[in-house]
Amino acid sequence: MYRYCLFSVLLLAFFYTDAQKKILVRTNRNIELFGLMMDLDNGPDLLARKDTVVMDHRRATWADWYAAVVRNYVRYRQYDSCAVMGIYRKMATEGYSDDWFVDFLLQVGETPNAKINRATTPDKIKSFSKKGDSVEGRTSAEAFLAAFNEFYKAVHFDDYLRDNRNYYALASAEVVRNLPGSDFIPVMERFYRQQFNAYCLAPSLTLPTSVGFGKTVRNTRTIYNVFAPFSFQKFDSGALDLGFNYPDRIRTLTVHEFGHSFVNPAVDALPEDLMRSTEYLYAPIKEEMVKHSYVSWTQCLYEHFVKAGEVIITEKLGDTAKARSLMTDFVNSGFIYVPAIVEELRGYDKDVSLSYKAAVLATMKKLKHDRPEGPGSQR
Repeated sequence: MYRYCLFSVLLLAFFYTDAQKKILVRTNRNIELFGLMMDLDNGPDLLARKDTVVMDHRRATWADWYAAVVRNYVRYRQYDSCAVMGIYRKMATEGYSDDWFVDFLLQVGETPNAKINRATTPDKIKSFSKKGDSVEGRTSAEAFLAAFNEFYKAVHFDDYLRDNRNYYALASAEVVRNLPGSDFIPVMERFYRQQFNAYCLAPSLTLPTSVGFGKTVRNTRTIYNVFAPFSFQKFDSGALDLGFNYPDRIRTLTVHEFGHSFVNPAVDALPEDLMRSTEYLYAPIKEEMVKHSYVSWTQCLYEHFVKAGEVIITEKLGDTAKARSLMTDFVNSGFIYVPAIVEELRGYDKDVSLSYKAAVLATMKKLKHDRPEGPGSQR
């Protein structure tokens, strides 16, 4: 009955460290089980669709692209009527997203003993209630977790983890192989002048291909990047490819996605009047930003500042050629304010008296000053 505990030991948990910080690569049981729920929900549609599309430079059916989803659906579809699936689907119709569920599941204990604990924020518990009622929210949260734990037992998920332990070990090894150098976290923390207790990458074999979630658990000050395979998977023993051996994409998960946990709060702290008075800067790039799914000025600024941080951190890590390439790629993709932001942040980097939040505020004021609203403001 304790095979899931054995699996936790067997799972490769890798630490890439300097004396102070580490990147932990570890699969999370809650996310794996939730991924299976997503597979059960998506499986019928994937099997029904016969059209082909080009993904990652290859024409394929949706079932080919989401091979692991189909594989899991076929094996576990008899459990589609479990109570947690009904709760999940009902909440989805009420506006609860997969992103929301992942955020919650990273704040509780791991299944089959998932419970609310000190890492769970009161706001998250309350959000289970559409009325914002704390008591109702806690009751609903506990009911969901009880059904979630029962689902783990019903599908014999410990057997799944045991049967696939070699796949999980390989996926973790591929991620670890492509981690940035040991100086990455110290350089990043010095640049942003903030720290987190832990940085965790959680590769998943059940989440649908190319899906990913970046989350910060405030109560434990842990940054998580939960992610599915990046591309097609092959499960043939002679040509096994789990879709994780992509150095550039793993780099993005670290330098870029970790950056959001530092950048987003600083952008969110900008005065409302400054956000409103600079929104005209969004107009000339809106079409390109929408293509990238950044449909608001706030989202656009998150990305601009994160990308500016990528450029500077890459420079500080000694790869100036890569930094120049990133800058060019960002501008060509429509992020036209990155060079100006980089220029301002280089000044901040030399002034130890400034906080990153203050630097973001000063940079936005400079953008407004240098690109006043009116004729020519779109250039």
